[in-house]
Amino acid sequence: MTINELYEELRKDEHLMESNPPITDTEIIRFQSKNGIAIPPALIELYELFNGGEIYIPGTLIFGVNVADSAIPSTIKHENRS
Repeated sequence: MTINELYEELRKDEHLMESNPPITDTEIIRFQSKNGIAIPPALIELYELFNGGEIYIPGTLIFGVNVADSAIPSTIKHENRS
């Protein structure tokens, strides 16, 4: 299963996933440059579909790139599940 196929499966049932909007190639390049890292191609493919979110079980997170200032770590909008 490809990353795109996985994403489409998750989107079929909206209650399974809360995701952030995708990011652009420019934002990815800026983030990598500012932080001195290379994001793996598969993760870039994921970020081009959605920039982090929460899947399946509350508390299961996929962290995205913080494009506001291109700094690590990223934060996502998410409710306190305590």
